[in-house]
Amino acid sequence: MCPPPPAVPPPGGWAELVGPSPPPRGGGGGGGGGGGAASSPGSISVLEEHPAERRFHVATDAPAYLVFAETWYPGWSATVNGAPVPILRANLAFQAVALPAGESEVVFRYRINDFGAGAAISAGALIAALALLLGGRIRRGRAG
Repeated sequence: MCPPPPAVPPPGGWAELVGPSPPPRGGGGGGGGGGGAASSPGSISVLEEHPAERRFHVATDAPAYLVFAETWYPGWSATVNGAPVPILRANLAFQAVALPAGESEVVFRYRINDFGAGAAISAGALIAALALLLGGRIRRGRAG
C-alpha cells in the first residue's frame, strides 16, 4: 500500500526530490501529511530550460525520485545520466523518475510522436495534387 500522498509543491514550480519510496500515482486526500516528502534527500539545480526540454543536475544521499511538475503525457521521455528511464506518474498528473544515490544529470524531452505520420500524409497529398495538376496539363496539351 502506498503511503499517503505527500504535499509536493515544487520549489520554483519545477521539481522536488521525494524518496526513497515511490511517489503516489493517485491524488486525493491525505489528511495533512506523512509520506516521503517530509525532508528533501538532496539538491536540484536547473541546467537548461526550453519549452521541449528540461535538464537538471541532482545530488542525492540515497536513491530517490525526482518529481517533475509537468503534466504526464505520452510524448515525454527521460534520461538519467544518458540512459533512458521510464517516466512514472506522480501525484496523479505529474512525472517522476527514479534516481540512484549520488550525482545525476536528468533530462526530460518532449517529442510529438505523430510528426512523422503527419509529414508522410502531407507529402503523399502533395504528390497526388501535383500528379493531378500535371496530368491535366498533359491531356490539354495533347488535345490542342
